[in-house]
Amino acid sequence: MPPVTRRQVLAGAAGFAGALAIPSLAPTAAHAAAPAGFPTYQYLGQPLPANLAYNPTGELIFPCIRGMYDKISGARGRYYLYYAPHDAPGGICLAYGNSLSGPFTEYPANPIISRTWSPHYSVSHVSSPHVVWNASTRQFFMYYHGENTTTRLAISSDGINFTYYGTVLTTAMVPGTSEATYARVFEHRIAALGNKYVMVFMGLKSGRRIFWGWSNDGKSWQFDPNPWCRPPPTGRPT
Repeated sequence: MPPVTRRQVLAGAAGFAGALAIPSLAPTAAHAAAPAGFPTYQYLGQPLPANLAYNPTGELIFPCIRGMYDKISGARGRYYLYYAPHDAPGGICLAYGNSLSGPFTEYPANPIISRTWSPHYSVSHVSSPHVVWNASTRQFFMYYHGENTTTRLAISSDGINFTYYGTVLTTAMVPGTSEATYARVFEHRIAALGNKYVMVFMGLKSGRRIFWGWSNDGKSWQFDPNPWCRPPPTGRPT
């Protein structure tokens, strides 16, 4: 079997706007049981409206949902859904709703972050939003890429209006890579490192690999130059 390309993976995921699934405790006729230790999922429907005002490429990807009800006052909904097209020009988008199962309302001024942000950058596309709540500063940290060599950070107090912070990851920080993108950040402490956050991301280095890094404040990062996860000849990750 030929290897699966990144574009094929993205194309498979691009339909997220048309379907939503959430975990449940017990299987029903609507869904099959998952392997032991994993949640099972039940299909709920389409969270976003079919006709979006901003969807320049006809494909949406990279969903990230964050609850607002316990973080800020005056939010447009209990939940904010961040997403983006992948293909140029991309653009980080927002929708909001009061239930995880939707419906979500498209923010009328999408994209909230575009491929041009003067005087900081002008690139072919921005995509892959991942939003983390920083409880110590009471701010939302959004990590996103553009180009694929660069992962960027923008910060917001309301989850809508972001201030550009800068680049937090580039290929120069992980020697030998030509891409450093699709970052996902989690609060996870490792005693030996004295950190608060970890980042996992895709790097292109003799093929696509998963790398990782760590940070105490979510802004300044250190990265392991060696892949954390790589595919063997079978195509399955190790």
